[in-house]
Amino acid sequence: MKQFKNVQVDKIGFHEGLQRGLSTYPIKTIQENGSVSIERVKDPYFLVNDKWNINDIGEIKQFEKLVAKYNFSNKNIHFEFSESSINLEVKYVYYQQLFNNLWSIKSIYS
Repeated sequence: MKQFKNVQVDKIGFHEGLQRGLSTYPIKTIQENGSVSIERVKDPYFLVNDKWNINDIGEIKQFEKLVAKYNFSNKNIHFEFSESSINLEVKYVYYQQLFNNLWSIKSIYS
């Protein structure tokens, strides 16, 4: 059996990890051969804003067509919890559901 030395791994706190996650987002591009390339964009929009506007989301390439088809009156998601850590956690859940295609634009905004 192979022996490993104890390696010190930098540990970050739970909320710091959420902040890092919300400070970037992936842009997914489908290539002609069907493969998907993913580029990470550094943009703290999802972290610093407690109101996410659907038009801002629509500027992200993979959501352009979905947002163009969205025809409901609610155009914003508000994160208004009095505790900032709860706001952060809820934003992270919405972010993950959105970017992992688990919730639709309609589900998130209506």
